[in-house]
Amino acid sequence: MEEADKDNQRYPTYTHKNRDVVLKEFEYAHSAASGQYRYLQYVIGILVAAVTSVTSVMLGTDKKALVIGVPAFILFFGVSYIILRYVAELQKHLVINSRKVVVLRQMLGLDYGKTRLVLPNWRFEGATEPFAIKMFPGWGLKYPIALSLWAVLLAGNLALFCFAEPDFWLIFMILYSTLLMLSFRRTLYDNSENNYLLFAGFLSVLIRVRLVDNVEYIVYRARLAVAEMHRLDFNLDNIKGILIKVEDDSFLEHKGINLRSLFRGIVSNVLMIRNRLNILKSGGSTINMQLARTLFINGDDYNKKIRRKVLEIILAKWINKEFSKTEILEFYLASVRFSRNIMGMPAASFYFFRNSNKKVFSNEEALFLIERISSASATYRQNRVHYLAKKVDCCEVDASKLDDLYKKLKSEGILS
Repeated sequence: MEEADKDNQRYPTYTHKNRDVVLKEFEYAHSAASGQYRYLQYVIGILVAAVTSVTSVMLGTDKKALVIGVPAFILFFGVSYIILRYVAELQKHLVINSRKVVVLRQMLGLDYGKTRLVLPNWRFEGATEPFAIKMFPGWGLKYPIALSLWAVLLAGNLALFCFAEPDFWLIFMILYSTLLMLSFRRTLYDNSENNYLLFAGFLSVLIRVRLVDNVEYIVYRARLAVAEMHRLDFNLDNIKGILIKVEDDSFLEHKGINLRSLFRGIVSNVLMIRNRLNILKSGGSTINMQLARTLFINGDDYNKKIRRKVLEIILAKWINKEFSKTEILEFYLASVRFSRNIMGMPAASFYFFRNSNKKVFSNEEALFLIERISSASATYRQNRVHYLAKKVDCCEVDASKLDDLYKKLKSEGILS
């Protein structure tokens, strides 16, 4: 009962019993977001004006009047961080209330849909879903929150250039800029962000393999899909066990990547070695890496295999750090491709078994579903199916029943 209540609280259905209460909440959230946005602009305006004034004073000050050493640098950095931390907290409150406005507007039937209006879609008045409003929108000067950072950085680096000890001024400037930018960005991490995801975003630009535009929204949709699976009361116990055995035998032990699996994947792609060792061709990806590819990497870049694999490794570490093993398995089953245009367990159950009420699967049916995940087409090879059946030692699979299942689906035209 507690799990159900938690899901209902986390995943709104955009319905309500008392419109007046929702309208009052909407008015409060809208007023708060508008006021906070004006206040943030006001604070940033004061900050930029103060930085400009201080910069002018510094340029006219005798450089010998003050020399910044290591102790003074630490104090100097601390003051800069406190100022930016205060601005970041204002930004957090603004984003939370702006997202709340979007949700409440949908509940009241006031959603603008795809209409852009006058404002950009990342602004709360034009946003079509809550996570269109990002906690950290970007480094460009068009974003007020980024402007505050650049203003402090400019004044700080100018002060260090003018007054730092000659032997250390360049080191101080690089250290000051790097630490301040990283610490500021960390204070504006969203719900599912961590250092691995930040690095993955930076790496994706360097290697030109694009991430999806809004990772936070994709995570939200994945949670929603899992909640729907639970609401439909799917029994996934044997499916989870078979998934681990077939796709990633060390899933419960590793931390996102498995070097042995990666090496085995490289070796298995050599035909001569594959035939000699009697092994199947494998990509070497862990469940984490497959989930990263499915949900967070732009599909147009799937053909960049080596570069994409590098990004998958970083994202797999992020996924492992941010989510529990159970969450990862359920995200995977709720989101992964089972056949052409068939994504997630509910869709796969209805497509393959033609039964929308089927919630419990035999071991043979569970193995069939997992085998379909790693098959790129509607075809199948009997020797591959039997190989996987022997590999699964977590539960008993009847080979004859498995063959009958494949024959039945082939006769129905689902498989070829």
